[in-house]
Amino acid sequence: MKISGKKNDSDKGYCLYAARYMLSLLSNLAAETEGVKYSEDIEYVHRCRVATRRLRAAMPVFEECLPQKEYRIWNKSIKDVTRALGEARDADVQIDFLKQFLSPGDEKKPVFFIPENIKENPSQGNPLEKAVIPVYTDNDDVIHHVTESIFFRITDFFRKIFSLNKKENDPENTLPDDKLSTDYDFRVADPVSPGIECLITRLEQKRRDLQPGVISAIESFEESETIEKMGTYLRGLIVKYESARTDIHSPYAFEKAFYNISLAEKNLFWYERFLPDPGQVKRHHAMRISAKKFRYTLETYSGLYNDELKESIKVMKRLQDYLGDIHDCDVWVDFLDGFIDEERKRTIAFFGNDRFFSFVLPGLQYLRENRIKRRIELHSELNSYWEQLKKEHFWDDQKSVISLPLQSSFYHFTDSSAGGPLHIALIGDIHANLPALEAVLEDAKERGATAIINTGDFVGYGAFPDQTVSRIRDEHVLSVVGNYDLAVLKSKKKKKILPKNRQKRLAMKWAYGRLSSDNKKYLKSLPENISLRIRDSSIYVTHGSPDSVKEYINEETPDEVLHSYIKKTGADFIITGHTHVPYAKQVDNVWFINTGSVGRPDDGDPRACYAMLSLNPFSLYHVRVPYDIERAVEEIYRKNLPESFARIFREGRPLDIIMHSDEDESGNIANDPKMH
Repeated sequence: MKISGKKNDSDKGYCLYAARYMLSLLSNLAAETEGVKYSEDIEYVHRCRVATRRLRAAMPVFEECLPQKEYRIWNKSIKDVTRALGEARDADVQIDFLKQFLSPGDEKKPVFFIPENIKENPSQGNPLEKAVIPVYTDNDDVIHHVTESIFFRITDFFRKIFSLNKKENDPENTLPDDKLSTDYDFRVADPVSPGIECLITRLEQKRRDLQPGVISAIESFEESETIEKMGTYLRGLIVKYESARTDIHSPYAFEKAFYNISLAEKNLFWYERFLPDPGQVKRHHAMRISAKKFRYTLETYSGLYNDELKESIKVMKRLQDYLGDIHDCDVWVDFLDGFIDEERKRTIAFFGNDRFFSFVLPGLQYLRENRIKRRIELHSELNSYWEQLKKEHFWDDQKSVISLPLQSSFYHFTDSSAGGPLHIALIGDIHANLPALEAVLEDAKERGATAIINTGDFVGYGAFPDQTVSRIRDEHVLSVVGNYDLAVLKSKKKKKILPKNRQKRLAMKWAYGRLSSDNKKYLKSLPENISLRIRDSSIYVTHGSPDSVKEYINEETPDEVLHSYIKKTGADFIITGHTHVPYAKQVDNVWFINTGSVGRPDDGDPRACYAMLSLNPFSLYHVRVPYDIERAVEEIYRKNLPESFARIFREGRPLDIIMHSDEDESGNIANDPKMH
């Protein structure tokens, strides 16, 4: 098979893991397709749909390991199957629920219903003469469609499923065989079943109508040979990397797992604020989708963690079930409102009035009220369960599992959890100064750092933007994105975000033009904040503040603001950058730490700066590292960047101060190049 657009620079361990995982999903999908077409077991549709959803959840995560052109084709092909099965699966679930909803053990009752295709104003004949009565037999549950005279049919129907109470002047309480008397008060012996049976009949009609489309979609999917083509490619990756003795437990694989699991958790928690309010129907539905994606993400990476995510998956399944059941209740209420209106219109079109509909309506209304009541119960249970998880520190425990492998970025996952001190280098604001970064990394290694955390601002002003990002990636540094990184990424498309100062605009646009597409994609993928759990300590990392990447935390930040950040993050350590000045302060046993700047300090000391945090026992100090400043400056000159950029690195002062000192009497900036 010819594969186009194949990527060669992806991590081998990550791609080996991806190939094994996706191949297992493909096998699960292939096992269900025949059953979807030919079996009456509704579980085939369910399992097939779940298999496509898991594949679709995995493919974007492992996109870098798949050929670009084929990725788009395969993803669309699988997505088409998911869509085709969606409505059919929903109908199956509804029908199954309704059958369970009826009291178990009751004999099935004959139900008179109006043909769905009845015309409101038939031009010929009496539509009643063409009415259909589905009758459930006692022995084989087969529906027989019987056409009789309208008199016999309606009389027989009422006799079988209703107790008919004659009005006060007829104590015999009987129904004449030869006529229907308007002197009788018709009361339903089982008021619920007629409405539910009518609803089941409608849904079964709908499900039968959907099946040809389901079969067609599966046949088209089989004709596309997506399973075969994906399988061939993935097996090729497995053979290639296994023959090279590749280990799936690569630093990069754990980084990707951490980022993606953290992002899924963050998306879920965004909806927490709406959880207590039962009226937030749309938000609860969106939270259900986030919970499902979170669970799929955990399942995707479970194999990396030796089953340590099993409990997390179990919890997410329960959360998803709660939210799913709540959503089902909402769907039923909304659906029944429309169904009641449609069925009433169908009755009027058939009989000329809606009197017969009164025998169907009670069951539909009962079901609607039942679902409203059940939603209230489920909502209360869900909120109790959510609070229970927080009290039991479930989310902290999960962070501990996914954070542990990141403690050994340099030494390929030696067991740093087994006691002894743990040293973490905290860096930030590199600003494309590669010589400074190299010096800091070397110093941190010599001081025993087994992990590095970066608070962002990779690029800007320095002459090595692409090399800086690549070096951070090569060292498997755990990073968040900075405000300058975000501005650079948007500088080409959104001119409004560019600063008025021409030199700052130049710095952004120049950096953007020197970044590779792969490194741009990497920067775009970084979160604005991350939370880790290491050695029973919670560490929150962001560039600016927990509220914004553009806000500062420094000596001037009021304690009440710091208290709000503590409450918001629940962290023991809050690590930031952005100010370019080292800072550390303890408030209520929580440490606020600013890393200082690796590449362009603003405190008058041009040496590179970073912080070293140690746990077990605790220690914290900032480190100043001399580096080859002239190398950084010479490259600025060689790239024809402004003199002011060189002075930033030489003097350790902010650009605004340097530019102010160079301002001439006319207000122009010296050495300000024209933009090209």
